[in-house]
Amino acid sequence: MQIVNWKDGMDKLEKSDRIESIDLLRVISIMCVIVIHCVEYLDWTTLSQHKRFIQTFVAMLIFVGRLGVPFFMMISGYLILDKKFDSNQCKIFLMKNWLHLLTVTQFWYVIYNIYLYYFCEQQISIKYLIQQIFFVRNVNMSHVWYMPMILGAYLIFPWLANALGSIRKSIILVPLTISVIYTYVFPFINGITKVLHEEPMQIQIQIYSGGGYIWAYFVIGYLVKNCLLSNIKKEKLIIFSLIMFSLAVVIQMLALNLNYKYNLWYDCPMVLVCSVCLFEIIQRIGHVKWYKVIRFLSDYSFAVYLIHNMFVICLTRLLMHSSILTEFKFVLIFVLTVILSYGIAWGINHIPKVGCYILYMR
Repeated sequence: MQIVNWKDGMDKLEKSDRIESIDLLRVISIMCVIVIHCVEYLDWTTLSQHKRFIQTFVAMLIFVGRLGVPFFMMISGYLILDKKFDSNQCKIFLMKNWLHLLTVTQFWYVIYNIYLYYFCEQQISIKYLIQQIFFVRNVNMSHVWYMPMILGAYLIFPWLANALGSIRKSIILVPLTISVIYTYVFPFINGITKVLHEEPMQIQIQIYSGGGYIWAYFVIGYLVKNCLLSNIKKEKLIIFSLIMFSLAVVIQMLALNLNYKYNLWYDCPMVLVCSVCLFEIIQRIGHVKWYKVIRFLSDYSFAVYLIHNMFVICLTRLLMHSSILTEFKFVLIFVLTVILSYGIAWGINHIPKVGCYILYMR
């Protein structure tokens, strides 16, 4: 998810014209994020007993939901890695943008702990809270993992941007391809070998260490900005996307039928290929219809990211024992979460001086 600056890389860049297609991508991304969290918190323990249609529906939702974070990361690479940073710009980026995000993250960690205490009966520990603020203990909410990851990534973004800018794009593809093979393809093959009860590969090359797959999305976003896929026709990109989507759904269905718990994550090759193809298709759009609405939704996307999971958890617990079918619960929770999250974000943002700071609004 693009967090450090949802409009551009630095204050100076924020004054430039908005890119309508990127605003649209932000809106699609946050909707995907809400989708995946709605699915995750609902009780699908008896999914194997559901009709095939419901099983397929859930598998499709999981895949669509997993596209959100890749979109956000590619937006970051698209907007920031294409810039040049001198010493003064690095200082501004780190001391103003990055430090601001750090304090916002720590503030919301406190809010999350208070929320979990009152709504999830989780005790507040000052020791654990301090550890969470220093990013050495996880917060028990499914969306929070992204915050320390993106903070760590953005620490080196100015230097990465300068490095990429000095290298020919064709050369960048060499380490990127190797990275994709070792962080996407081989782990995926290992997952298949486990299902088949075969001995998995012991991958020795470490790309950036754990979570190295995230860097591919950042760099690909930068390469898309520099016309990496511009020669590929839209129809072919759509076909690639549909193939990857279908393959991912089929694999999830097979895993379910084999009683194998398959966790579709962001290092899945199908998620990578599909998200890149769709990102390329959407970023080609020149003018977006209903742009005023899209811009409003885009402006509040990070604020909604901070808020939405609290509503998802509350609504899920509220409807837990309801007789409503689970699939209808999903639709209801998704719609209410979107409305309530945007409403609360809008309200907080209109608190003088305070709102825009705690929501990282620009």
